Amino acid sequence: MFRVVRGIAILAAVGYGVLLYSAYKAAEAIPTDVVLKLNFERPFPDVSQTSQLFPVLTLQEVVDGLDAAAKDPRVRGIVATVGSEVMELPIAQVQELRDALKKFREAHKAAVCHSEGFGGNNSDYYLATAFDQIVMQPSGWLNLTGIAMSATFLRGLFEKLEIEPRLLQRHEYKNFANTFNEKGFTPAHKESVNAMATSLHKQLLQDISDARGIAPKKLQALMDRGPLLPRDARDAGLIDEVAYRDKAYSLITDYVLDSLKPEQQGKPTPEVELAKAVVPALAVPQKKVKFMSFKKYVKKAKEEKELEKLKKKKESARLLAADTANFQALKQVYDKQEHPEQGDPETQKTSRRLARRAERGKTGVPKVAVIYATGEISSGHHEKTGVVASKTFSTILRTVVRDKDVKAIVLRVNSPGGSAVGSDTIWWETIRAKEAGLPLVVSMGDYAASGGYYISAAADRIIAQPGTITGSIGVIFGKMVLGKFLANKLGVTQESVEKGKHANIMSAYYDWKPSELELCNKLADESYKEFVTKVASGRGITYEEAHKIAKGRAWTGTEALEIGLVDELGGLSRAVEVAKELAGPLPPGVDYEVTVFPRPKGLRELLLKGSAVSESAEDEDEEPDSGSGLGGLMDESMAEWAAAARVVHFLSSIPALKPLMRQLESGMRASAGPQYRMNDVSVGAKESDLV
Repeated sequence: MFRVVRGIAILAAVGYGVLLYSAYKAAEAIPTDVVLKLNFERPFPDVSQTSQLFPVLTLQEVVDGLDAAAKDPRVRGIVATVGSEVMELPIAQVQELRDALKKFREAHKAAVCHSEGFGGNNSDYYLATAFDQIVMQPSGWLNLTGIAMSATFLRGLFEKLEIEPRLLQRHEYKNFANTFNEKGFTPAHKESVNAMATSLHKQLLQDISDARGIAPKKLQALMDRGPLLPRDARDAGLIDEVAYRDKAYSLITDYVLDSLKPEQQGKPTPEVELAKAVVPALAVPQKKVKFMSFKKYVKKAKEEKELEKLKKKKESARLLAADTANFQALKQVYDKQEHPEQGDPETQKTSRRLARRAERGKTGVPKVAVIYATGEISSGHHEKTGVVASKTFSTILRTVVRDKDVKAIVLRVNSPGGSAVGSDTIWWETIRAKEAGLPLVVSMGDYAASGGYYISAAADRIIAQPGTITGSIGVIFGKMVLGKFLANKLGVTQESVEKGKHANIMSAYYDWKPSELELCNKLADESYKEFVTKVASGRGITYEEAHKIAKGRAWTGTEALEIGLVDELGGLSRAVEVAKELAGPLPPGVDYEVTVFPRPKGLRELLLKGSAVSESAEDEDEEPDSGSGLGGLMDESMAEWAAAARVVHFLSSIPALKPLMRQLESGMRASAGPQYRMNDVSVGAKESDLV
C-alpha cells in the first residue's frame, strides 16, 4: 500500500514539474538578435493533419511566420536545412516559399541553408536558391538535371490480366483515360505533357538564373552536365560552400555579429577601450547569437498577436455584451408576445439565431474566411484528411455564409478533382455565397485541375502559382470489365438475371451492349457540356472560346494566365489581400481578421470522433456517414466492385505496386458516375502524386 501511495506521489510530483516547466517555456519571450532554425526536408501540408495537441506547421503558417519574422526587429536571420532524397517538394509550393523568403531577405535579413546533398530532385535546389548562401556537404551531389515528366500506362498489364478498360474521355487531351486505354502517349497526350514540361523548365531555369546570377544558356549547359559533384557545383557558382552543417551556423553567426553595432556585439567601443586601459575590469564579454526553432517562434508570435488583438477588441467586446443583452431581451419580448405584431415565427427564429451567434462569441470584427479544399473530391459526407466530400464541404460553406462577420471568402484549392456530382454540389454553394454578397477569391495550390477547377470556376478572381497544374476541363466515364480476369485468373464466376434492358450497364462482369455504349457516350457529352458552360460563365467568355482551351487539357499556372483561366500569379497571401480589396475599405486602424476552415480538431473531438464542423453548422438533418475509400464512392449493391476493391487494396500494400494500384483504383471510380479527374503524371526524378 505504501509503495502504491509513494508511486502516486512520485507521478504527481513529476507531473507537477512538467506543468511548471511547460508554464516556464510558455512564458519565455522571443529573444533579441535571434536566428530562426527551419527544416525544409518535407513538404508542408495545406491543412494540419493532426490535432491541436500535436500541431504540424502548414504551408501558410510557414509563409505567415516568415512574413512576421521579416517585420520583427528581434529576428536577424534564418538558417535552414534543405534537400531530401525521400520527399519531393511540389514546384508550386517551392514557389510560394521562395516568394516568402525573398520578402524576408528584402527586409535586410540573412538566410543561409545547408544540405547533405541535392540528390533527389530539382525542386529542393530550386528552393535553396532563395537563400543568400548555400552550403552542401562534401559527400553529397547536386542533381540539377532539368524537368522530366512521365506517365504510366496499364494497357499491357490489363491484357495479361484479361481486364478490359471501358473508359470514355472528353476530349482528346483528357489524358487520364490513356493510362488504361493506351500503351503509350497519344499525339495529344504528348503535346500536352511536352508543353507543361517546357513551361515548368523555363520557370526553373529563369528563377535559378536570376537567383545565382548565371546566364540561362550557361545554366542549361550545367544542367546537361549534371549531376554535379560538390566542388564542381561550387566552382560553377551553383553553391557557395562545400562544408558541413556547422559552417552554415558559422556563416549566419558572422552575419548577425557583423550587422550589430559595436555596443550590441559586446565589443568595446573606443571610449570603453580607453577606459579598459585604466580599469581592466571594464572588459565587455563577447555577445552570443541566439537560435530558436521556427515552430516555437511561430507559436510565440501568434500568442503575441492574439494578445494585441485582445487589447484592441476591448471596445468591441463591450459592444458585443450590450448586443447580447439586447438580443436576449428581444427574445424574451417575443416569447412573452408583448408585441404580437413582431412575434411571428420567422422573427423569433431570427432573434434566437442572433442570440446564439452572440453567445458563441461572434465579435462583430470583419473577417475573411479561408476555406481549404484539399484532396480528391467525392460526393456525400466524409471527414477523412485528403478528401473533399461535397456535403461536408457544403456545410462549411453555408456556415461561413451565415456568419455576418464574414465579408469575403478565399477558397484554397489543392485538388486533382474527382466526382462530377460532388464537384457540382460544391460549385452551387459557391454561387450561393456570391449571391449572398460575398466576394469569392480562389487560391490554387500545387494543383487545381478538373474537378478542382470546376469548384473554382465561379470565383471573382483566381490566383495560381506559375507551377500550379490546373485546367484539365473534361470528363471521363466508364468502367473496368473484370469478368474474364475474375473467371480465368481467380476462378470467380457470375450469372445474372436481368429485369431491365440496361440493368447490368455498370456491372464489372459484363461488357457494354451497343445501346449501353450509346447511353454512356450521351452522358459523357452532357457532363462535358455542363462543365464547359460553367467555365465560360465564370470566365466571361463564350462556350466556343471555353471549349477551345478545355478538351481535357492541363496547363501550368503560367500557361493558364496567358489563356485566361487564371487572373494573377501568386500565393494564398496575395489571394487574402485581393479578398480584402474586394470586400471594401475599413476605418483607419481596423483590419480584416482571417479565419480558417475547417478548424483543426481538439482532443475531445478526436476521442468522440466528432466533427469540427458539426458544432457550428445548423444542418442538423445532415449526419456524416462512415463510408470511406473506394467502397464509399460506389453503390453497395455492386458486390463485384467491392470484391475487386478488396483485391486492389491488398495489392496496394506492396510498395512496388502502390502507384499502379492507385491509378487502377482511380479508374474503377469512374463506374460511380462521370469523373472530373486529371491525369496521373510524374515530374522530375521521383514519382509525384497526381501532379
